[in-house]
Amino acid sequence: MSLDPLALYTADEAAARLKQVPAATIRRLAKQGRIEYVKGARGKVLLTEAQILALVDHLTQPTRPQIREPALPDGIDSLTSSLSRSRAGHH
Repeated sequence: MSLDPLALYTADEAAARLKQVPAATIRRLAKQGRIEYVKGARGKVLLTEAQILALVDHLTQPTRPQIREPALPDGIDSLTSSLSRSRAGHH
């Protein structure tokens, strides 16, 4: 992939160069803050060469499952505060 390091590429141009990544995906990742980008006029997503290469790295990283904290019953702010109250003799 031969890019100009000083140029800014739109999501459409970056997608055309990457071939397998739709422009909508690039825009979504940028708006979600998952990749860095330059915000152009009217909120347009623009990418430098380095940002496009970082996007490729981001997309080729193996996905890690997200660990979600279990939901606590209503009325319990956190498990630790509940335990400290019970140890202190407060009910």
